[in-house]
Amino acid sequence: MIHARKDYNESVQDSTGRIPENEPVFLLRGQDIFAPGFVRAYAELYLAGGGNQEVYDGLIEHACKMDDWQAEVKKKFPTISPDQMIENYPSS
Repeated sequence: MIHARKDYNESVQDSTGRIPENEPVFLLRGQDIFAPGFVRAYAELYLAGGGNQEVYDGLIEHACKMDDWQAEVKKKFPTISPDQMIENYPSS
């Protein structure tokens, strides 16, 4: 799997091998101030696209867990230096 951040390619891996090595992925951390809203927006798009209500509910619950994490543990503006970003993706 290919993360947008180079440093995640080394530390965040799919131990089951279910994600192809050339598939782009995007990771949101619970501390990211934008993450809960992003998950909620994704949930709305998912449902509007014909998704299952149960999955939608689970996504909203996950966003609420992110809210709780931020209130209890940590929240911050995401910081990514240009040298952490992938410049050239491998061809598919």
